[in-house]
Amino acid sequence: MRFIISIIVMAYVILGSSVGQLYAQTNESRPNILLIVGDDIGFGDLGISGSVVRTPNLDRLAQQGVTFTSFHSSPVCSVTRGMLLTGNNPIEIGLGAFDYALYPPAKGSPGYEAYLTRTTVTIAELLKDSGYRTYMVGKWHLGGTAHGGEGPHEWGFDRSYAIYTGGSNHWNQGVFHIDMHDPEVVAMVKAGKVPKEPFYEDGKEVDRPSGIYSDDLYTSKMLTYLEQGRESGKPFFAYLAYTTAHAPLQAPDFLIEKYYDHYLEAGFEGLKRARFKSQKAIGLIPKDAPFPGKSKNRLLRSWSQLSDEEKRRQARMMATYSAMMESQDYHIGILLNYLHENGQIDNTRV
Repeated sequence: MRFIISIIVMAYVILGSSVGQLYAQTNESRPNILLIVGDDIGFGDLGISGSVVRTPNLDRLAQQGVTFTSFHSSPVCSVTRGMLLTGNNPIEIGLGAFDYALYPPAKGSPGYEAYLTRTTVTIAELLKDSGYRTYMVGKWHLGGTAHGGEGPHEWGFDRSYAIYTGGSNHWNQGVFHIDMHDPEVVAMVKAGKVPKEPFYEDGKEVDRPSGIYSDDLYTSKMLTYLEQGRESGKPFFAYLAYTTAHAPLQAPDFLIEKYYDHYLEAGFEGLKRARFKSQKAIGLIPKDAPFPGKSKNRLLRSWSQLSDEEKRRQARMMATYSAMMESQDYHIGILLNYLHENGQIDNTRV
């Protein structure tokens, strides 16, 4: 695994050589690139950063690779993804605003189109031009819907399977956010129907199979693309953008139950203290750092103020989030195992 480099930011990212260097190499020597992004994942929510969540594959990548300890990322999704795929400041590429966060004073101004604009080029386009096969699976969220812009198939990806919006149900094609300002949506809800989230494969709308968890769906699709092109002799750039652990909070029951008792017993304050202690032990926080116990989040009530039913509900939500992270890590392991079994892991930057 000598070529594996791992970086953990809010989402996990890794990239290797510059595109200029890749042009000069042969297909046999150029590395494959696997870029994995997790959605809405806090810094402390991995085993490597003090969490009780089981993330052995991500932990191993961090331990064997490179971890960023000083980094910059945007606090919102589309903006981060735009910067990640282009290397540009978001306002240079139309993402000073993003789909459901349009700013009226800036509407119509260059840089605030709310989708990826043709003022840039993606890493996928550059790598495709240099002989790479390019794949994208998961959450795009850079345009291609009613808000304008284009899907991944128009930004350098040979094959793509994606949602273009901010998220979706993890078990079926239902939307994760119901817009009750949309008359058509309101009519559907009154009729007892859940609006569907469009899924696209290579730019064409497709039906998403029900009953398959999102991590499984996206990992399987990426494995299909990788296997179909394995004998081509070309290196690959594979961008896998999971929708876990983004809302809605949904996960397999057997994983949720592993964490429920822990969070019910710890509560908010207990969890905070446990994370602080474990992060000190592994060196993420200075040994002499005082516990920030006096600070209070005005948006939250203390654990002791909650009723027993509220405590059970909050514990279930935290356990579900942890289950989503364990699921994602498990499926990343499946992908790494595939590369190992096919002799590609040593020439793949993750």
